[in-house]
Amino acid sequence: MYIQSRSTRYAFWAILAATAAVRIGYGAVIPGMPLYVQEHGMGTSMVALMTNAYMIANALFQGYAGHLGDRFGRRTLMIAGTWLYTVAAALFMIDGGPWFYVILRGLEGLGAAAFGPASRAYVADVVPESDRGKAYGQLMSFDMAGVLLGPVAAGLVSNFGGLRATFALCAILGVVASAMLLFLTRGRQAAPAPNAAATATTGDTAAAIPTPRLLRSPAFWAVALPGIGFAYLTGLYSVVWSLYMQAHGATVWQINLSWTLFALPMVLFMVPFGTLADRVGRPLLIAVGGLAAALVTLGYAVFPAPWALLALCMLDGVASSMFTPASQAYLAEVAPGVIRGKFMGLVGSASTIATIVVVPLVGYLYDHASPMWLFSLGSLSLVLGCGSAVIIMLRHPAAELRQRLERLAD
Repeated sequence: MYIQSRSTRYAFWAILAATAAVRIGYGAVIPGMPLYVQEHGMGTSMVALMTNAYMIANALFQGYAGHLGDRFGRRTLMIAGTWLYTVAAALFMIDGGPWFYVILRGLEGLGAAAFGPASRAYVADVVPESDRGKAYGQLMSFDMAGVLLGPVAAGLVSNFGGLRATFALCAILGVVASAMLLFLTRGRQAAPAPNAAATATTGDTAAAIPTPRLLRSPAFWAVALPGIGFAYLTGLYSVVWSLYMQAHGATVWQINLSWTLFALPMVLFMVPFGTLADRVGRPLLIAVGGLAAALVTLGYAVFPAPWALLALCMLDGVASSMFTPASQAYLAEVAPGVIRGKFMGLVGSASTIATIVVVPLVGYLYDHASPMWLFSLGSLSLVLGCGSAVIIMLRHPAAELRQRLERLAD
């Protein structure tokens, strides 16, 4: 991968390492968080409210946080987001009551909203267009490596300090991540990408572009529709996946293993598939990955035996490895640098809002419909989301979509 200078390479790897550190902390606290807060007086309905506080804060703030990163620098938002998440994790060790934990979870959502768009935009700023699929593959691989290592780390520290110790670990890793970002990244971004000069305008001009105009643009829907399509599955896995496996005879060990087997292919294959997307075209990998995920989703209803579900989880991870770096690289290709953070934040908000909307539907279908209906709707959402996006991509090349966004700044 060609990156212009040593300082830029250090910055890129600092973002990867910081992403992994934050994700390990996240993976360490999430499995035990419901148990921990219930020990401190929180009922089931409040646990659900706490979960929604994170998603709602994340959805509402991503676009604005991305805009702040465009104006004041990605580095500032990454560090601020990491510190907000770190402080909230540390405060979880205090017995503050149910509403205290709801507020802290909302603060964590704000921190994630600040870090996510800024870090993805920073990667696009410093990595040339031709290598962004590989770069986003590396970013997502480090993210998923954190998902794999987090529960292991939680098991180790909880043996000595109980569930409270996992929040201490999360806070310590947040401090480490913040230090790496503080000392190894510089300025608004480490360096402009080679093609950035042609599209550079001022932050004030970018700030003047109304959000509704961005939301009406074909470029927005080309990159938002796949994430909206995957939102149904995100809600499904968050709400009913463990219940579904348990209802078909899976043990707790097998349920936990299903998450590991989903994440493992993503760690191994995201970089190769991202590199392939750079060479053969990102829309192709988005289409193939979306279709493969749709077929696997149907398989969950057709083959409900525990070991079959575990095998399908691995195939699902492979499909996501095809889709994710290609979609992130295409998003970076379409978004001009001066509105890249805001644009990425709005796209992230769209998928998060879609997840919030479908969560009640998923719960209702699980209780009142057959598994075939439950998973068929997931397949349909993938086909419609990814298929519609690819049609827009084929009708309007990425360069044309980018030019349309640039004209909004004129």
